[in-house]
Amino acid sequence: MPVTDPIIVAFVSGLLALLSGCAGAALTRRTEYDKWLRQERSTVFAEFWRQLYKAKVDATNAI
Repeated sequence: MPVTDPIIVAFVSGLLALLSGCAGAALTRRTEYDKWLRQERSTVFAEFWRQLYKAKVDATNAI
């Protein structure tokens, strides 16, 4: 039994390292996606305000 103990420990350690790496990658991907989504919303919202301001200026100039 002492011969298999180091093998089991190495196997379990490798498995836990692999699972931790996958979990870290998933969290990073999710965080980056949320960041990208916030940036896109900000860009679209800024464009909306630009168009709204332009429409206000055009309406004021028409009067």
